[in-house]
Order: sequence, then structure tokens, then C-alpha cells
Amino acid sequence: MHVPATFHQIEEPFYGTYKYEVTQRYMANEILQPLDQSLTVPMKIDVGPYKSGDFQIGFTRGFVESQAYTNHFGNNNKVRPNKTELIFDIKAKSGW
Repeated sequence: MHVPATFHQIEEPFYGTYKYEVTQRYMANEILQPLDQSLTVPMKIDVGPYKSGDFQIGFTRGFVESQAYTNHFGNNNKVRPNKTELIFDIKAKSGW
């Protein structure tokens, strides 16, 4: 996902046509293989705010991922339970 710079960083985000390059990556024997430029595909995508009538999409940054959170609470905060504290069976198939 790409979200252009926000108003927190600059006054006017850079909307318009962006050129992206997408490259497939493969694994062999559980080892990520080097990039193969022959698999790269360029594409152009118009990036800008989406609005339809009274509906508009916006993005927020996860608070627990922010630098302000780390500065306030530190790096060693427990943000998820360990295996013994789970309240549901993570091995169960969804919908069963």
C-alpha cells in the first residue's frame, strides 16, 4: 500500500500518476531468492483521495507503531499475549 505524504509532513501531498515496479520473489528450500529484474513489471497508477458523494476514504497510522508511542511507553511493551494467555484455540479451523 502506498499513501502519499500527509498534511503532517507537507502542506500539499503529491497526488497524480505514480510509476511502480513490481517484482515477483521466490523461495527455494525456505530461502528467499535474489531479485530477478526480468520478472519486474512497471505500472502507472493514479494516486489521489477517493471521494464519492459524502463518502471519503482516509488512512490512519497504527498508534502502537508510532514513534510517539515508543517514546512514551518504551520498546519493551507487551502488545500481544503469549501462547499461554490466548483465550481461543489458534489451531482450530475457522468456521468449524
